[in-house]
Amino acid sequence: MSLLDIAYVPPVAVPPSDTVRSAVAMAEPSGCDAVAVVEQDRLVGILTSRDVLLKIVIPRRDSGSVLVREVMTSPVITLKPDTDPETALQTFLDHNFRHLPISIDGEKLEGMLSLRKLLKFIVQDQQENLLHLETFINVDGIGG
Repeated sequence: MSLLDIAYVPPVAVPPSDTVRSAVAMAEPSGCDAVAVVEQDRLVGILTSRDVLLKIVIPRRDSGSVLVREVMTSPVITLKPDTDPETALQTFLDHNFRHLPISIDGEKLEGMLSLRKLLKFIVQDQQENLLHLETFINVDGIGG
C-alpha cells in the first residue's frame, strides 16, 4: 500500500509569491486545509489553515496582501509514499501536524496526506481485520 492511495493527489500547490487569499481560494475546492508551496518544482513549504489562523486572522493581517512565503511553515517534514500507516501516524502525533506532504526525495511533491484521511484508513483497515478474525473464530468445522 502506498500513502498516495489515501492522500490528496494531485495536491494543491502554490508558489511562495502568491497571496494567502489566493492560496486559500485554490485549496477550498479540494477540501484539503493545506497547500504545498512549490518553487521551481521543489517543495519549499506548506501553508495550513493553522498558519492562516495564527499568522493572518488573529493579528488581523490582510490575506490579499500577505505573501505565502511570509507565513508558510518551512522547512517541511515529508513522508515517503511507502511509509507504513503506523509510522505516518506517529509522525503526525510527534509533531502535532494535521497535514504532511508526500515526497520520495523531500523535494518533488507527490501528494498531501491529512491526518483525517489517514485515521479513516486505519480504522477501516482495523474493522476489516476484526471481521476476518471474527469469521475465523466462529468457523465451526472439522477439528474446530
